[in-house]
Amino acid sequence: MRRDHGRFEAAGSAIVAVGQGSPDDTARFAADLELPYPVLADPDRVAYRAYGLVTGGLGALAGPAAGRGYLRAVLGGAGGGRMVGDARQLPGAFVVDQTGTLRYAHPATHAADTPSAEELLAVVTGL
Repeated sequence: MRRDHGRFEAAGSAIVAVGQGSPDDTARFAADLELPYPVLADPDRVAYRAYGLVTGGLGALAGPAAGRGYLRAVLGGAGGGRMVGDARQLPGAFVVDQTGTLRYAHPATHAADTPSAEELLAVVTGL
């Protein structure tokens, strides 16, 4: 998302990430990766539960689909950081409009399951 941040801004949208670390961990993560958008701390994973995100089993964390996703991310230049929180927590991507209405939901089925920037931009530009 860091790489595509400008495209989202040009489409009139904002990216906000939510992490499960403490506020200090979250601030350090955002600074280390030089993220140009806000990263909110949710150490109790309240938002994760509210959006229906679940923890994954071994297949969701280390199965073939997750492995391919990790490899694509690393080859694409994505770097990781120190793991904070529950390593089994699966991610998700959501588009919420200016009225607070959920317009798109992509709860991950495995640890590396994320929609492309193009998919998310298509939703955003279609609002």
